Amino acid sequence: MGARMDGETYTPEQVIFVGGAPRSGTTLTHALICTAEDVCDYHAEISFYRYLIQAYEHGLTYWSVHTEAFFETQDGFRDLVRELSMTTLRRAGAHLGSPKILCVKDPMLTPKFPKVAEIHGPEVRFVTVARHPDDVVRSRQEIHEKTHGPGSFQAAQVQAVAQEYLQYYALALTGEYDGRHFSFCYEDIQNIEMQQRIADFCGVPCFDTGKLWQGRQEKAGEATHSPKYGQGIDTGSRLSALPPEWSALIARICGPVMEQYGYQPRA
Repeated sequence: MGARMDGETYTPEQVIFVGGAPRSGTTLTHALICTAEDVCDYHAEISFYRYLIQAYEHGLTYWSVHTEAFFETQDGFRDLVRELSMTTLRRAGAHLGSPKILCVKDPMLTPKFPKVAEIHGPEVRFVTVARHPDDVVRSRQEIHEKTHGPGSFQAAQVQAVAQEYLQYYALALTGEYDGRHFSFCYEDIQNIEMQQRIADFCGVPCFDTGKLWQGRQEKAGEATHSPKYGQGIDTGSRLSALPPEWSALIARICGPVMEQYGYQPRA
């Protein structure tokens, strides 16, 4: 890792955005990539960054109504957002020790990956992890019921989470990335060959799983905290299966994404 510099003099050679639907393994993927040499240590989500991209989307949506009053062309507007984005990433990276490769993650940013790719060039890459939607819904159920009580997660919530899952991957996977996007199944992250493929894509020799979770530790007791955080790589299910009717509903909604990743319905 390079010497620490301030946000004005430091620029990462590569920025990697990790995404995927919430509860799909983005935290583990981020932690794994952060074990590589020249990559920043594992740290919290960069959730604030997505609002910059939302502002860009808003400006384009209302271009003829408002935005064009301030810019001669949309290219000029995009140049401003790119400058703001890189300033944000430089300063964040400088605080993390000025690594050659800055790896950040925010699941909620995933459907906006195409816009981030539109703003940036080859200095930015994207890693998207997908998990079987049944497992995603079951994990979301656990979190929901921790807050709202047992039995509070019903078919309406199942449908909402499944639709969100479909939207996240449908948008992320249809973007134009010019070879800058790597997507894989969470269940394969234990596979050494898959780890090496991810490492090759990120431009690092390999990962050091002995350094997994090095850096910021997840706070115990958080509603979204998983017992697996802080442990080794384990993709085995620790939760019971969903009711068959829920699995059938999920398959009807998420079918296109499931087919793309090779997932079979469990109903």
